[in-house]
Amino acid sequence: MKQPHYLENWLRSACRQLVEPGVQLEFVPDVSTAVETVAQPPVDGDVAWQREFRLGPARQGALRVRIDHSVALQESFLKLCHFGEHLAHVAEEQTERHSAEMVRLDPGHDNARTLEKPGQVLIEQALSSILEMSGYRGAACFLLDGTGRQLNLKSYLHQSLEPILRTERLLEESPFDLQAFGKGITPCRRDDPMAEEWLPTNVTTGLCLPLKVRTGVVGTVWVYDRRRRGLHDRDYHLIQSLVSQLGKSLEDQLLKIQSTTHRRLKAELRMAASTQPSGHLHFSNPEHGLEAYGCCLSRYELGGDLCELCPLSDDRLFVAVGDASGNSLPAAMVMTAVRGAIYALLQRFQSQSTIDFEPAQFVGDLNGMLSRLTEANQFMSFICGIVDPVQQTFTYCNAGHPQPIHLRADRLEYLHSSGLLMGIDGDVVYSQNQVKLASDDVLVIYSDGVSEALNESNRLFRQDGIAEAALSSSSQSARAIFEAIWAGMHSHLNRDHGSDDATALVIKL
Repeated sequence: MKQPHYLENWLRSACRQLVEPGVQLEFVPDVSTAVETVAQPPVDGDVAWQREFRLGPARQGALRVRIDHSVALQESFLKLCHFGEHLAHVAEEQTERHSAEMVRLDPGHDNARTLEKPGQVLIEQALSSILEMSGYRGAACFLLDGTGRQLNLKSYLHQSLEPILRTERLLEESPFDLQAFGKGITPCRRDDPMAEEWLPTNVTTGLCLPLKVRTGVVGTVWVYDRRRRGLHDRDYHLIQSLVSQLGKSLEDQLLKIQSTTHRRLKAELRMAASTQPSGHLHFSNPEHGLEAYGCCLSRYELGGDLCELCPLSDDRLFVAVGDASGNSLPAAMVMTAVRGAIYALLQRFQSQSTIDFEPAQFVGDLNGMLSRLTEANQFMSFICGIVDPVQQTFTYCNAGHPQPIHLRADRLEYLHSSGLLMGIDGDVVYSQNQVKLASDDVLVIYSDGVSEALNESNRLFRQDGIAEAALSSSSQSARAIFEAIWAGMHSHLNRDHGSDDATALVIKL
């Protein structure tokens, strides 16, 4: 019969609670499957006392006291022997019980309740163990709330005690809890004038202990008794070791939950990322000499930029570029809502007549939808338009997006933009503009993730950097112009600064 892992952990923890110069209490298991724990500091000396645990003829392990003969021992040796004897007695009682009745402090125990409410179950198990091992009649656990200022009762186990009067208590107003946070274990007796509101009415003796994890104190554990009990070292160390084990178990459980949650979120993000629009977009209409090439690059698994190319039925091309506020998932949710609405509206307009398609009306409808679905702080810069290669025009509406660049044979222009960001005011009326295009003209539409890319000197790539890169290859294809802009941005970018979502779209006649 193997000794339960939780008991081995508790015994090691209990041995570490009592440290005396030149003398060391240690637990030595007799099984190879013991859970690894932090090694106890060795004492260079002989074993002067040993107490074995037995279940029938099988040896389970031993508690030992080692002494350093170079250090003068007074009461410390006898104190550790007495404490070790008490631990051995308690451990034997626990191992002789049926496994279904044991108090399981092992956070890895496969238990349906543990999976549902792991923290609450661990707390109840620890309080039950304290009652069984210490002889106190009641035990309670309080945990700090999110503000770090108030303690709330999480569990109270007792044998015929009255209710706790203050189940919610501000830390600064609770003298015993506050002292436990600062100085450690704190006694509370009925004859103390301050004890009345902190002890159940039929309780005479209380102890308040800090509940610690690696990052600090997160709550307190109280034990109660009707009798006026003397406060012995044995009680201190036994209860303290159980509370310490509870803190470690809660922290281990929290790390497990966080690790599981992290893995689940990563898997969900990967799945969500696979549903986003593909990075590179390409459209070509050789008959009319129209080509478009673009790309969206997300800083995280999900991003808030969108870039859409949608051929219409009469050789015209619908183009759209947007940039949702924020990054990652919040921005991606806004982007996804807008992208779905774009295709729904396009289908509606095409089913009526593409001749009546007005970018300003299209953006107005999108804006109304976005305003109804999102909060005021969730908005999007957006530009969309129709490229007509036959009429050689670009009709567009800009809702707060960076100005597109128009490269002509003899000059460079930035297209007029005056609309409000989408999602702020659902009733705003948008206007549209139209520019004439000529053969070999180039339009560059981009997001601020490109123009605001920073270098090591904290200088922006800016519109000038985009225009310069586009001009250097303006005689080539739309794809080659895009690649020149993209390479220029990445050459400028300082990786240590990170980057925003970035989108660029090049259209060439």
